[in-house]
Amino acid sequence: MSPGSELSIVVPVGPGDSAWQSLLPELAVLAPDAELILAGAEARPSSLPATVLWVQSERGRARQLNAGARVASRPYLWFLHADTQLPG
Repeated sequence: MSPGSELSIVVPVGPGDSAWQSLLPELAVLAPDAELILAGAEARPSSLPATVLWVQSERGRARQLNAGARVASRPYLWFLHADTQLPG
């Protein structure tokens, strides 16, 4: 079992935010088996890969993070901002 297989990564997405698009490939390399959850107050972006779970919630970072945590299926949660840049 890989370490990522027990990890849910939750990312809040602000209105009109596209920073998550550059974060997803980095996460795919770092934690390829992790469950990826993006939580936003808008409809699911059409460019979001099918492998990424989208949760629509009320606007507000805390509400979005809580919505993502509620649907997470893995025992460990990692909360990231959409504009996070991972070292590498």
